[in-house]
Amino acid sequence: MEKIVLFSSMDAALAARKRMARACDPEVFATTYSTPRAWLGELWEAYGDSRRIAARSERSVALFSALEAQGDALWASQGTWRLAMRLIDGGLGTVELHAALSGAASAEALPAGCEALLNCVHAYEGILLRAGLIDEGRAWRVLSEEQVLLPECEVVLQDVRPACALEEFLASQNATVREELAFSGEIARAPEGIAVRFAFPSGRYAEPALLAEFISNVPACETVGIASRNPRALYEAIAPALCSLGILVACRASIPFAATDFGRAFECAAALCSADCVDVAAAADFALNPFSRMGKRAAFDFAATIRGNRLIDKEACLALLREESRAFEYFEDLVESPEAVTIAGVFEDAARSIGAGREAYTKEQLSAIGTLRDAFGAACAMDAEQSACVAALECASVNVSRQAEAGGPRVVIMSQAQLAACEPRSFDHVVLTDMTSVAYPLKETHDIAVEILDALGIGRGPEALLRAREAFSGCVR
Repeated sequence: MEKIVLFSSMDAALAARKRMARACDPEVFATTYSTPRAWLGELWEAYGDSRRIAARSERSVALFSALEAQGDALWASQGTWRLAMRLIDGGLGTVELHAALSGAASAEALPAGCEALLNCVHAYEGILLRAGLIDEGRAWRVLSEEQVLLPECEVVLQDVRPACALEEFLASQNATVREELAFSGEIARAPEGIAVRFAFPSGRYAEPALLAEFISNVPACETVGIASRNPRALYEAIAPALCSLGILVACRASIPFAATDFGRAFECAAALCSADCVDVAAAADFALNPFSRMGKRAAFDFAATIRGNRLIDKEACLALLREESRAFEYFEDLVESPEAVTIAGVFEDAARSIGAGREAYTKEQLSAIGTLRDAFGAACAMDAEQSACVAALECASVNVSRQAEAGGPRVVIMSQAQLAACEPRSFDHVVLTDMTSVAYPLKETHDIAVEILDALGIGRGPEALLRAREAFSGCVR
């Protein structure tokens, strides 16, 4: 009988596969190690229809297009996008939400004012359907409705809380389902041989120095995993000192698209082109951005000129900016149509020129340009409005993982969720930073999406305190 073990991350699945292979366990040949999404991709390729499972960028553009189609009923903002995505991730593909979307559910059972949000989700699915795409939750539903029967197998959920749609699919199969959760619900005492230490840095500048001092005293053969609220900022603070001691440091992090220089330049250009009147702050910000390709003196002169002229209008400001920055015209083309993504090579060349000698910076900007390519490609495939594409980029993130030098790092800085998803005993030492209620607030979400899920009887997972305890337990095991 085949055995399928699902993990919360592909890194954990690959680590388990390697561990079984090193142990020469014959069971490895009859076991699949994967994640729910990767396993769905394999099943959909074998049993699904002609549609393709939508990627994150495609889902984001489709949802913003659906929000804009609702007119005044819903505001197409990042907050509304997160609200609708919470409903989609929590219930799409379940029998209960399907009944609500099709109008079969009793109106009295649903909270008041939920019609607009349900209409948005229905429009979102329609946009994906016309583009030949399907949401992950709906894909599980289709596999269940098509009565796809897998060979008899055992499915092990290793530290995974399955989505409701996945649970319904597994219930329709001739499979033995077993959950293996490492967290029992309470924080256990540290095992024998594990030393626990507490550090209380007296200020934000004391923390990197204290952390670097601790790591420098760790034996050379041992590794350190660090969980941080802002991994990239911590990496930049301690990496130079550690590298000078010959300690290799790596960082696994992502930042908002607009936090990169390229992303900020694009958003400034979008704000300038879409505003009804002149946006002096956006114009000055663009001029001072490296991607404007303006000299520092020229950029400050331009900013002083537009700030000193209170009578300047939008067209005059844009004309002056075009005169000073040739690159602005390329950004204008990008803002006007997603088909202009063909000129992205110009920005890639600019990123390499600006970041000459700074490999990490160049990689970060190229990653941001790749994110824009994905969003624009999704917009072209769906024939979406450019405004939906720009809005989707505001919610996009860019991978900025980096490593100081080649080789196996002794220190890896990541988020708490990433560290909790690692295999147990992946590191000899674990450091948890930012352990405050400000960095990790324990607050429950209460909004119309949650009310809809509650009214339909769809589980929302553990409460905030239990999630925080589970993450902590996963980091220190």
